[in-house]
Amino acid sequence: MCTLFVHAQAQCNAAFTYTISNNFVYFNAVDSSLYASSWAFGDGTTGWSDYTMHEYSAPGIYTVKHVVIDTLNNCRDSSVQNISVQFTPGCTASFSYFNDSTHLDQYSFYDASTIIGSNYLNSQWLINGAVLDSNSQSFSYTFTQTGTYHVCEQIQTSSGCASSSCRDILVANVDSCNLNASFTYTAGQSNPFAIAFSPATDTGTNISYSWYFGDGTYDSTKNPVHVFSKGIYYVSLNIQKPFVNTVSCTANYSAPVYINIGPADTCSIGFSYIADTARPNAISFIQNSGQTVASEEWSIYKGWDSLAVNGGALALLQNANPTYSFSDTGYYFITLKITTQAGCISYTSSEIYIDSVAPGAAKPNSIAQMPAYPNPAANNVNLNIPMNADNNITINIYTAMGNLIITQQFAGTAGNNQITIPVQTLQSGVYYMEINYGNQVKRSRFQKL
Repeated sequence: MCTLFVHAQAQCNAAFTYTISNNFVYFNAVDSSLYASSWAFGDGTTGWSDYTMHEYSAPGIYTVKHVVIDTLNNCRDSSVQNISVQFTPGCTASFSYFNDSTHLDQYSFYDASTIIGSNYLNSQWLINGAVLDSNSQSFSYTFTQTGTYHVCEQIQTSSGCASSSCRDILVANVDSCNLNASFTYTAGQSNPFAIAFSPATDTGTNISYSWYFGDGTYDSTKNPVHVFSKGIYYVSLNIQKPFVNTVSCTANYSAPVYINIGPADTCSIGFSYIADTARPNAISFIQNSGQTVASEEWSIYKGWDSLAVNGGALALLQNANPTYSFSDTGYYFITLKITTQAGCISYTSSEIYIDSVAPGAAKPNSIAQMPAYPNPAANNVNLNIPMNADNNITINIYTAMGNLIITQQFAGTAGNNQITIPVQTLQSGVYYMEINYGNQVKRSRFQKL
């Protein structure tokens, strides 16, 4: 008795279609199920994936080979086609621009030029004939006066093509959202439970105020007087200023208020910092409360994920105006608690971004900002990312307290890349973005409504 085993090889299909747009060719495998695709584009370069795009640097006829392999089913096939890529190298300059909705005097301009058969080399940006930026595909400018401005971009490509584009930009409003929501408070002389609140600075007209007193009540007047019971309450102030086209900006501040359990005086607080010019990670902090301080307590956090002592703080410094050397780059949050000689206690906090720990490198917060739009955002937030060559783009999104919550990767191409990130599921608040591509690192921030 004989037994015959037959091992049949599965059938693969490596056929493909393509479409041509100038010097860009888009390839699409006819059958993409379970196959690993590889491409030889006929100009010495290769690619992967069942759908891919390739940019040819010169016109001509190219022999393109597509290979599919399915190791699970022992399947392999290839297909070859000759394609004719015909184009005339050239360039046409154009640009887009966006107005920051939270700083109406700030505009960001982005190269959106069409380049065929060559690569972007540089740009020169002019406003009313004055050159204000060179060799960059994006440009930000703060206007100090309203009016119409003549903005031009002049581009050059690696093939020597030059082109220019100009637009008249109407700057209708130069007011911005630099709001300060901090406040002071005083206890009544006859009733220490009656606390009068005042914004620390007069933020002008057309401002709405929302006070939350920490006991379940709130007030919308500018200078409320609220009667508390004995205890500690965390009082918050939200101020909002409406702008044109229904866009508004907001600011928030909160602080503990001590009711009849210690001195009822008001103490304000703030701090600044400077970096060592030789060591940008060595930061000297300076408290500037303007009052006689009995004690200072500085807490340094690297997000809520900072695992160390002192309830999650990376470091706790109790000397006056301390210096701290950060060992890593990234966002940090600094909290300062002061106690005055009169016994008043106050807190404040601020963020700092350490760009480098290398000697002689850039100072803190020096990484270039990349504007996000719309800002504030309800459903999606967008970025325009100019690139000189194809490269992957990685975007990390952090909460206001430094927690990494989203990481997304995109396949970037030479030219301007408009990236759209859905944010409708995020809670309302401020978020930070770190954008990495090639050897570039940029930062951005947006407010989620």
